[in-house]
Amino acid sequence: MILKIGNKSPLAKKSLHNNGFSLFEVMVTVIILSVGITGVYQAFFMSLNHLNYLTARCYAQILLDNKVTELQAKFKSDGVIDLEKGMDGDEIPFDQGALRYGYTANFRNVGNLDDLLELNVNCLWNDGRRDFKLSKAAYILKY
Repeated sequence: MILKIGNKSPLAKKSLHNNGFSLFEVMVTVIILSVGITGVYQAFFMSLNHLNYLTARCYAQILLDNKVTELQAKFKSDGVIDLEKGMDGDEIPFDQGALRYGYTANFRNVGNLDDLLELNVNCLWNDGRRDFKLSKAAYILKY
């Protein structure tokens, strides 16, 4: 038995099925892929914005801890704190520019205890789109 290899004879019936892709199939594939890629990009930029917020918040937490420690030490050494002095903001450089942090603070007596004060310090910053605030409370014992 001999098998024919190569082109079919011209007398053979032409196949009714085309082996390529239609323009409609290609367009549907492009649309599906573009929607998927757009979703991936949106997720990437959302996570990048969240990462920038968390970085700014970590810096704010460190600055806030330092400010509370500084105010407690100043109170222990001087016995009184001028809340207007020493509340200047700090500026931290970031990739997209410097971020400025500001502070507010207040003291108050705790209940009817004269020897115990509550210190509330707020760290404020703006990332260009919205304002953020991080607070910390500490207690100071007069002695």
